[in-house]
Amino acid sequence: MYRQLKREQLSNIITGVLVKSTRPEGGHPKYRLDEDLPQGNLHYFQGYHDVVSVLLLTLGENLGFYAADALSRTMIRDYMLTNFEGGVMPLMKLLMQLLKEVNPNIYDIMQNLGDIPTFALSWVLTWFSHDIDELSVV
Repeated sequence: MYRQLKREQLSNIITGVLVKSTRPEGGHPKYRLDEDLPQGNLHYFQGYHDVVSVLLLTLGENLGFYAADALSRTMIRDYMLTNFEGGVMPLMKLLMQLLKEVNPNIYDIMQNLGDIPTFALSWVLTWFSHDIDELSVV
């Protein structure tokens, strides 16, 4: 029962944020959004539910929704564009440059495998939520 409730709440949050981004009159009727935040069409990406799950479990459904909305329209907005070319790919290239500065030997190995550090993609997209063992650390 608890799991089903959390799934429904997660669905409400995600649907509310995504619908709100496409319709000025609002998303899920349960929530009213801060209109001062940037608007625009947001798109679901694989891993978004992981980020929102952490918000739901730590803040509850109501505050989790507002946090997900604000986060989606600001901090992870670039991940929610129509494609990854505008937001995620530049970040992945930045990671390679950071790797080059921190550890040139590992950078050389990774460069031979390709320009994009795909090993880090899930970390970036999910804000490390796959690596959280205890919600208390959040």
